[in-house]
Amino acid sequence: MAKKNNSYSMIDAGRLFYSYCIVAIHTSVFSDVSQTFHTIVMRYITSFAVPFFMICSGYFLGVKLWGTSDLESYRGVLKKYIKRLLYPYVFWGVLYFVIGVIVDIKGGTESSAALISHLHMWAVSSPGGGLWYIQSILLMCAILYYIGKDKITVFLGVLAFSFFVPSIVSELGMHLSTVSLIRDVYNMIFIDTQNFVFRGLHFLLGIILASEKYRERDYSPILGFVVSYSCFVLLDLFGSGSLLKILTQFISVLCSLSIFSLLKNNISVFSDERNLAFRKTSSIIYFTHFTAIYFAKIVCALLNIEFYDYCTVAWVFCCIVLSIWAILIIKCKSLDRVLKRIY
Repeated sequence: MAKKNNSYSMIDAGRLFYSYCIVAIHTSVFSDVSQTFHTIVMRYITSFAVPFFMICSGYFLGVKLWGTSDLESYRGVLKKYIKRLLYPYVFWGVLYFVIGVIVDIKGGTESSAALISHLHMWAVSSPGGGLWYIQSILLMCAILYYIGKDKITVFLGVLAFSFFVPSIVSELGMHLSTVSLIRDVYNMIFIDTQNFVFRGLHFLLGIILASEKYRERDYSPILGFVVSYSCFVLLDLFGSGSLLKILTQFISVLCSLSIFSLLKNNISVFSDERNLAFRKTSSIIYFTHFTAIYFAKIVCALLNIEFYDYCTVAWVFCCIVLSIWAILIIKCKSLDRVLKRIY
C-alpha cells in the first residue's frame, strides 16, 4: 500500500485539475451545448487556471530564492531554473510555431504573411500563442536575475501597476481621443491584454508568498477564498463601469491567491506517489495539449465534421488522450528518461 506523506499539500491535485481546465479553454468546452454555461465555466472556473500555475511556479521558486545567502547563490538558483524551462520552451515553441504557420498557409494565408504573423505572436505572446505562461516566467526570471533579491518587492509594485493599465486606459479612453489612439496602438502591437507580461504579477506574488514573513502568517484560507470568490462573482455579475471592472480585476487576483493558499494549507489525501504523478501529468498535459487539439481537429476534418460543433466531445477526447500519454511516459521509465527534458 502506498504510504501517505504529510509534507504534501493539495497543490498537485490542483495542478492536475487546472491542467484539464487549460485544455477546456482551448477547446471552448460547452459552447456547443450552451453559450451561457460555457461563459460561466470560462469566467468562474477556468479563468483561474493560468494564474494558479503562475503563483505555484513563483512560490516554489521563491522558497529557493529566499533561502539563498548571497547574490551568487541567488543567481545560481535562477540560472538553473531558466535552463530547465528553456528545453521544453524551445522544443514545443518551434513545434507549435511550425504547425501554426502550416495551418495558416493551408487555410489560404500567404506564406510570408503567415510567417510574419507568427513571428509577431512569438515576440509579444509566445510561439503559437500557447506558451506565453512559460515565456512570461522566463522574462520575469531574466529581470529578477539582474535586479537582485532586495528589489523583488519594488518590481512587484511596477507589475501591479501595469496589470491595471489596460483597464485604466480604457476608462480614460472614453474621454480622451489621444488615449484611445494609444490604446489602439497597444492592442495592435500586443494583440490583446493576454500578452506574456500581463500575468507576470501572479508569478511575483507567488515569490512574495514564499518569503518567511508570509509563510508563517496564521490566517484562514477558507474564509479568504469564500469572501474573495463571492465578491468576484457579485462584482462581475452586477458591477458596471470601468472603475468597477478594475476593482473586479483586483478581486480576481485575491481570489487566485486564496485558491492557492487554500490548497497549500490542506494536507493531501493522496499518497506521495500519486501526488508526484499528478505533478508530472499536469506538466505533460500543459506542454502537449495543443498537439492533442490539433490531432482532434485533423480527426474532425477526416470525418467531415466541424470541430466547434463538437467541442465538448473534443475536450473529453483530448483529456483522455493526454491522460493516457502521461501515464505511458510516467510508467515507462526509459521513455520518461528520454522525454523528461521536454516536460
